Amino acid sequence: NGPLQVAEDAIYSVGSLLMPQVETKLGFGMDTRSETTLMMPLTDEDSEPPEIGNAEAASFLKMMWRAHLQVIINAGPGAGLLKFMPKASQPHVEVMLEPGMLAVFMPSVVKFSYKPSPKSLSLSCWFLEAEREFVLTDVGDAMQDSLMLTASGPPFPTKPEPVTVCAMSTRYAFGADEPAKVWAGFSKSGWDTGIEFPFARFDVNIYYEENADQTSGKSYTRHGGFSDGIELFDCRFFDISPVEAAGMDPTQRQVMEVTYVCLQAAGWSKKNLSAKSAQIGMFVGLDKNEWNGMPKEISAMGAASSANSITANRFSYSMNLKGASMTIDTACSGSLVSTHTAKIYLLYKQVDQCVACLTTGVNLSISPATYIGCCAAGMHSHTGRCFTFNETADGYMRGEATASHCMKRKVFERDTGDYSMVAGSQVNQDGRSASLTAPNGPSQERCNIATIR
Repeated sequence: NGPLQVAEDAIYSVGSLLMPQVETKLGFGMDTRSETTLMMPLTDEDSEPPEIGNAEAASFLKMMWRAHLQVIINAGPGAGLLKFMPKASQPHVEVMLEPGMLAVFMPSVVKFSYKPSPKSLSLSCWFLEAEREFVLTDVGDAMQDSLMLTASGPPFPTKPEPVTVCAMSTRYAFGADEPAKVWAGFSKSGWDTGIEFPFARFDVNIYYEENADQTSGKSYTRHGGFSDGIELFDCRFFDISPVEAAGMDPTQRQVMEVTYVCLQAAGWSKKNLSAKSAQIGMFVGLDKNEWNGMPKEISAMGAASSANSITANRFSYSMNLKGASMTIDTACSGSLVSTHTAKIYLLYKQVDQCVACLTTGVNLSISPATYIGCCAAGMHSHTGRCFTFNETADGYMRGEATASHCMKRKVFERDTGDYSMVAGSQVNQDGRSASLTAPNGPSQERCNIATIR
């Protein structure tokens, strides 16, 4: 009957009352609760947090994945200040927890901070949903068909003439250097690739300020998704001198290597293309040119090494490809617009018809200036993560990736290893809308309808 047991009984009673309601009202089930944590400030001085091992971190993250409701009880003798921070644009809400009071809230909806009075005891725990169980098995022949994602429905259309993606290659953050790794990582493993800025890019401490605003010239985020080894390049394979390669925009190097993997998967190689050229189009979608703003030595090849137009042309030149070759910069939609343009070139009847088109999208974070500019506009997340469809979302996290696919004018054939079919695509513009950069709902609706039709 001591005070701790009274608090434990209160938590149990609240959990019993909430359990039948949360699934229908809040959309998740309550299965159990975490152990109770006792909190008591003994000094006003800050102390360094203890070192956390991998096992402890994994156990905590495993629990937090299931945690939806938190309970805090103030056992006294002093009061405690519970502060809720719903959104950056909304006012904070402060609740004074008097001794004996209990608070229940959803940390997924609001950020919070709790500061008890000196030498006051507080108790906290989480209500958890059921633990997810995963079974790992070998992928045998019997399961192979079930892993192929082919939508059911009517037969694939044959008119207008279909365009099929027959080969792919990727180089995403976290070492995801092939499509299967990307699929497994993002859809099955729950990773987000977010890390602190690598020192090899730039010293984040010079450009970071936690509460940076429009006038500070600093970034308030220090996280992103980064590809490994962008400084590495097999220049001899592409017949590029080491001197020229040293000054090349890293996006050009990434495009060269990743696109060649895709080209080879589609059935061509440097050797056979050197002997006989092919009418293969090369389309690159990118966003910005950060390399031009980086300090570097200027060589005789400096203009070509940092020009966006050369990013696509260099690969066509190196591989002896004679189809249309162009770089398209429409900001975030560059890769999609490049895919649409490549589809048009495949379907358009002309002399020297393209037999295939390569489309490559690339985005690298090599300059701190882009982060500073996006933070000044309030676009980046203060927490350094994307929380899509979550009320705590406060911006986005930049991520690096280079991906390429090869399209041919043919009917989708699952047995030959085709990935997908481009059933429809469309490109339009807002015209004169709310502002130069604001999305326009009616224009997006027309674009979607045209694509579906």
